[in-house]
Amino acid sequence: MGRKPNAIVSEFFHRGNKLPDSSNRYEHTCKLCGENFPKGRPDSLLGHLTKSCQAISILDKQRVIHLLHGLSSNTTGPGKAHGNSRSDRARANTSPYSSRLANFTNPGGLDGLNVLAEASRRVGATNETGQAVTRSQGLKGVVVDPALECPGSAVIDLNEHPTATSIQTSQSSPIQEEPHASVCVSDSMQLNPDSLSDLRHSSQLSLIAASASEIVPEDTVEHLDSDQHITQFNHDAHDNAQCYVAYPRPIAINVNPQSHEPISVSKAISRVTKHKSRSAFSEERRKEVQLVRKMGACLRCRMLKKTCSPGTPCSQCRSLQNPRVWMECCVRTRLMTRFEAYSVALHSVLIYHDINNLKNQVHFELSTGRIEVTHFEQDPTYFVTFGTLCAQKPSISNPDPQLPLTGHNTELGAHPQNIHILDGEVEELSGKLDDYMKKVSHRFFESEESVFMQQTLLLAAELGKASQDELLAGVLDLWVATSIIVGPLPWRVFFNPTLPPATLQPLTSSSNGWHIPITGGDGIESYSLICSQLRAAAEKRAAKTSKAVLNRIEQRLLQRQKEGNFRTFLASLILLNCVERMSWLFYSWEHGEYATRWPLERRPSDFVAQGDRFSSVIATHLKMRSLAPVFLVQPDTGLLKAKDENDGEVIRWFEAINIDHQFLLSRQTVRLDLSNWRSLDLKYCSALILSADNLG
Repeated sequence: MGRKPNAIVSEFFHRGNKLPDSSNRYEHTCKLCGENFPKGRPDSLLGHLTKSCQAISILDKQRVIHLLHGLSSNTTGPGKAHGNSRSDRARANTSPYSSRLANFTNPGGLDGLNVLAEASRRVGATNETGQAVTRSQGLKGVVVDPALECPGSAVIDLNEHPTATSIQTSQSSPIQEEPHASVCVSDSMQLNPDSLSDLRHSSQLSLIAASASEIVPEDTVEHLDSDQHITQFNHDAHDNAQCYVAYPRPIAINVNPQSHEPISVSKAISRVTKHKSRSAFSEERRKEVQLVRKMGACLRCRMLKKTCSPGTPCSQCRSLQNPRVWMECCVRTRLMTRFEAYSVALHSVLIYHDINNLKNQVHFELSTGRIEVTHFEQDPTYFVTFGTLCAQKPSISNPDPQLPLTGHNTELGAHPQNIHILDGEVEELSGKLDDYMKKVSHRFFESEESVFMQQTLLLAAELGKASQDELLAGVLDLWVATSIIVGPLPWRVFFNPTLPPATLQPLTSSSNGWHIPITGGDGIESYSLICSQLRAAAEKRAAKTSKAVLNRIEQRLLQRQKEGNFRTFLASLILLNCVERMSWLFYSWEHGEYATRWPLERRPSDFVAQGDRFSSVIATHLKMRSLAPVFLVQPDTGLLKAKDENDGEVIRWFEAINIDHQFLLSRQTVRLDLSNWRSLDLKYCSALILSADNLG
């Protein structure tokens, strides 16, 4: 029998094929955003609804959380009842040491560390003022060195209930009394009780640490539930002056005879270094630290290595009355969560619903041939190939919309239209598209119309290749993916009916004359769907790349680097250019002609506002680390030039961009133009360049 489906999963997910293993799970696809879960694990499906799905409404998310809470409450009922029964049995034990004995009932509890901990507890609980101290003889399994029981001459009977191992040991090796170790104290010398206590603790615990594993018998756990006998003994007051202790030595201790000469207490104390232990946190401080660790320290405290505290702002940021640099304090979130334009999967949600609506009208079948797509037709031309699904959709022309369509005029006016879409999920398509983007990335850089960005990209590609910088490589891939998502550079789409798709090497430069272009006219719907699928695949790839890029750039900005500062600066520039263009994309969704098709719960303005805050945090980081290259303004031309004449890379970059200082100032107040996708360029990048401390 199959697994009984979860009601929540059945409501929000399509169940696919059963996995070819013994897990009894099925593939699932989210009905709202189209994300595929090939493993079908319930925790991943429910976590997607409550955390990462951007298409679910707030009411549905709250309903799912309430249902999950109700299910978890029902499932924890038997566990609670079982726990109560065990607590009742524990309360039935009248021994005052039952709670202490419970710690030793677990398997493996009587190891050397637990014996040492119990011995340390007893030593620490010793009454040093000579009052009566209650001791337990019931812990016969926990064999403790008699010297640890008191600073005087108390001896505990360890064989009240002897085990087989202890009887055999007592018969084979009789106990021999060791010579007395004595400590002589002058009558005129005033002893410090704390010093003597530390001396006893350090020497006695060292004995137990060496012999704990061999003293404890293996079958001792069986006797821990027996009745306990509590005895009291008095501590002799005259032992504060002179103390003689006689006890059998543990078998793990080196029993070689050594000289037992009287040792002066002052010399013994000088030998033992007092352990300077940090005082334990109070309960209030412990809860405060746990809260800060859970919510995360703010970026300023992380960068400056300060102790952060709860609240917004924290105590460190609150003390800044006139901040010179850090204007936005207590940013506790990671950089990867500060800008979510890529992770919301806008185009993936759109194409998922478009194709599902189309599949409800027509039936798609796997077609022979392949789809070839590219951006550039220069020689050599690199195509990325995909399998294709084909369907025929009737296109009915009705001259008079007031007249109803009959079967006769439907047959006369029906023109079947072939519709092609790419075969595969978005995740599979993004893997093939990644190889294409890496192969043609240099052509994207050269085709960039902005001279500033073109020269910055080319120099970053050169430096990244020479230094094998993963941050530069990742941010360049992110820029190419952003250009595919936002840029107007059109796709060249062809249908080749004679060649199969290249499965092993999807990127090819060979084709033939039989490929048919898919453009306007009858192919306009196919072209629109294929381009939407490619944008969704590029968006999926950009989401993964941006996560890795933001993690790396956060590490570099928080940690002071000895080299590579200029490469980090270039990576920040390219990253903010991606933010500028993605902000334009979401702004166009808010005010453009496609505003009615917005599929997500959060509005586009939320993601536009994220760009302003994200750029402010990046600019603050760069200014704190002084990563922006210092420049001078030429008085005759107003152009920027590098101040450091020994840094060849910075000099090359300023000469290549050939930018004016007033132009940078004007770009900070630029207005958005819906017809120009580059209208926000340098709005955020100019703040990075101008963050250098001293201008010429």
